[in-house]
Amino acid sequence: TTVHPETMNVGYADDVSMSRTILVRQVDEDNTLQEESSNLDSWASSNNMLLNGKKSQLLQICPCRSAPNPPRLTLGRVCVPWVNSAKCLGFILDKSLTLQEQVNSMVTKASRRLYYLRLLSMIQTRDQRRGLNLDIPGPDTPSSRIWTRSSCFL
Repeated sequence: TTVHPETMNVGYADDVSMSRTILVRQVDEDNTLQEESSNLDSWASSNNMLLNGKKSQLLQICPCRSAPNPPRLTLGRVCVPWVNSAKCLGFILDKSLTLQEQVNSMVTKASRRLYYLRLLSMIQTRDQRRGLNLDIPGPDTPSSRIWTRSSCFL
């Protein structure tokens, strides 16, 4: 449960996210986020869990050109670091909501998978693919001819 009704806590397995909307003019005197994190920390402690402030992240999303610095947030007696982007439930958000890091991550994963699919497509028949040891060149070695030994079982 939250201290303030405007705060939203989202938990999934061992991930907990907390979000809150604060008006820009109230950032300097607002301490509700610290109250919420203290409440969450005491709840975790009373349920024999430990929240790690070093693994926590504070992402501020603000449409203003010069976003004010929010007050420092502590969790488990550790100051939570500010970040420019954070991953939450597999989705990367950045402070400007550009989604550029999310797109870059998805393109990188897709490129890796396509690379290996192209290599597998060079083998003609399904019988040839089963249990065959393939010499697969590394993705970052176009002309140096460094080869990695790999087994492929489909």
